[in-house]
Amino acid sequence: MPVPVALAEMNDTLRTGQKSVLADLITSGINCPCEIELQGSSCLLIDGLALVSASGAQTFGDFADSFQTAALQAGSCCQQIHVIFDQYREDSIQSGTRERRAKSTRPIRRVIEDDSFPLPHIWPNFLALPDNKSDLARLLSL
Repeated sequence: MPVPVALAEMNDTLRTGQKSVLADLITSGINCPCEIELQGSSCLLIDGLALVSASGAQTFGDFADSFQTAALQAGSCCQQIHVIFDQYREDSIQSGTRERRAKSTRPIRRVIEDDSFPLPHIWPNFLALPDNKSDLARLLSL
């Protein structure tokens, strides 16, 4: 799959880097207030996987409830809340990066059969597989 040279190395891998460095460059010289006063209608966009954390929950149902509570609390002053999840396509230019990251973990496939299904004990190993993330996104989007 052809990609821009700015994004890829000549050996078919993505260029790596830290997003935080890019954010610092983009916002340098800009005064960013700690709080923004909302005027009129407003909408909150949430990166669904960034909001994911498994603390305190025993089952996927408990986890979904705490996820919903966190999203509603974050958007309590907004008229709309949109939670966005990445798609994990095997033919994506990002798939090579995901494969490289998965090598440092012991990925486990856990099919979420229903909301009473227990959470995995080692959360990073669960999140290491794109299929698990897709299943989790489907559950949290119900």
